[in-house]
Amino acid sequence: MRHRVTLYKKYAWIFGSLTGGALLFSGVLNISAVYEESQSAMLKVQHEKAQAAADQIAQYFFGIEQRIGMTSVSAVSAVSAVSNKQSRKTLLEQRAAEIQYLRRTSAIREIRLIEPNGREYLHVSRYAPDVARSGADFSRADFFKRVKTGRSYRSPVYFQDAAPSMTLAMPVGPEGAGITVAEIDLEFLLANISRIKVGQSGLAYAIDVNGHLIAHPDIGLILARTNMAGLPQVQAALSGTDGVDPVTRHAHRKNGEPVVTAFSRIAQLDWFVFVEEPLSEAYHPLYRQAVRSAALVLVSILFAVWACVMLVRRMVKPIELLRMGTIRVGSGALNHRIHIDTGDELEALADGFNQMAAQLQESYGTLEKKVADRTRELEELNGKLATLTITDALTGIANRRRFDEVLASEWQRASRSGQPLTLGLFDIDWFKPYNDYYGHQAGDECLRQVARVLTLTIGRTSDLVARYGGEEFVFISPDMDTTAALAMARKLCATLRAQALPHAESSFGIVTISVGIAVAVPDANNSVEELIKAADQAMYQAKAQGRNQVVLAGHV
Repeated sequence: MRHRVTLYKKYAWIFGSLTGGALLFSGVLNISAVYEESQSAMLKVQHEKAQAAADQIAQYFFGIEQRIGMTSVSAVSAVSAVSNKQSRKTLLEQRAAEIQYLRRTSAIREIRLIEPNGREYLHVSRYAPDVARSGADFSRADFFKRVKTGRSYRSPVYFQDAAPSMTLAMPVGPEGAGITVAEIDLEFLLANISRIKVGQSGLAYAIDVNGHLIAHPDIGLILARTNMAGLPQVQAALSGTDGVDPVTRHAHRKNGEPVVTAFSRIAQLDWFVFVEEPLSEAYHPLYRQAVRSAALVLVSILFAVWACVMLVRRMVKPIELLRMGTIRVGSGALNHRIHIDTGDELEALADGFNQMAAQLQESYGTLEKKVADRTRELEELNGKLATLTITDALTGIANRRRFDEVLASEWQRASRSGQPLTLGLFDIDWFKPYNDYYGHQAGDECLRQVARVLTLTIGRTSDLVARYGGEEFVFISPDMDTTAALAMARKLCATLRAQALPHAESSFGIVTISVGIAVAVPDANNSVEELIKAADQAMYQAKAQGRNQVVLAGHV
């Protein structure tokens, strides 16, 4: 073998000339370090602003809660010896007097005092006359049910007269003092957020747990119920990421403008306060420093480019030959060979490539046959697996999984076409006594016989029969009205009776079934779950009426 010069010796002088690259690396490393430190410092400042705003909101909100929750303990003690009815009346009057005092709180829009039975005792509003003992029933309201469990209620943020609001309900004092329900005007609570300024065009805003804006300098975005959940920084907040996590450093606004942002969570309210500044504005001081650093490494960069051009000029031709050879061999031309005469590792690489191509060409014939055999085996196994996943192993008919898939599909199809969809649900009468008397093997055979009768009776290609579970079976019949559905179900009962399968534990002496039929035309007022429930209830009604019969469900 002739002597080959290594790549190391051939190109050593080129790589030696690249020592100036160390300067480039040093400059880039320095810029990167300054960038990270400055970015972290800015993000920390923003996070502190967001945290301060969040703390202020939390303190103010809970100050309102404490003010609402204050009551006169001495007054409660004074009436403790009075009769129960008089005590409750005195407690409500005392609480009503305290609520009159609470109306002076600017953030409270209106207050209701609800009696323990859910009736309104007093309604105080800043914008309407007081209403006493209106008797309005709030016993079914969400806040009433929540407070009755012993917990305070805070509603999601909603808008009242174009202002963000929240309903707060809590028990104050003894149970006889009723429930205090206050509607809080969040415009006063969140005003400070909108006034936070970050740089020249930065801003702050707040969102609720669903990502909707509840405070923003642009009131139009709030009134439009703008959802910010699509922004990466909001997603990070809602997922529980720390407010200084790097994922928030490369966020953007709704218009796509990149921003540097930080947020803080008001844990008790599940609100988030965001402070953000445009990326270009935040990093403007870094740009000037980057320019200075770039000037220092410019000479090194130019020199490195020149060296790379020289290197590529000497390497591009054999590398191109290798690339083209790889493409040709990859396209199937296994007899193609690469010829490189450089006397270095590239030539050795070409020789190794040629040997590999020869070995591939030699083994390709047997490989194709093996692949074809394995593919055929895999297709057969996949076919068997697909059948097993949708077939009940005992009865050979469709299983519950297949039933769920077909029912969902037929429901959507019937919804589009406006045609009725029939669902029949039945089970074998007194099947457990049958199992106990004849044994489980006989029980399995009974299930197979019923499945066979079901398959023979429900014979349309568009219908589906399936085992629902245990001794329960179902059938789905699209485009079938009530009359046809009843006729088919009764025929099913009669066909099974004709089999005269002995059942010593049945009052009929033979195996019978109870069938529930439900027919529906899908629309916005019903659902596939209601169709199943209706068929199930009809089946149980058939059992309650004596079994061995068909019952049609009412309107679905």
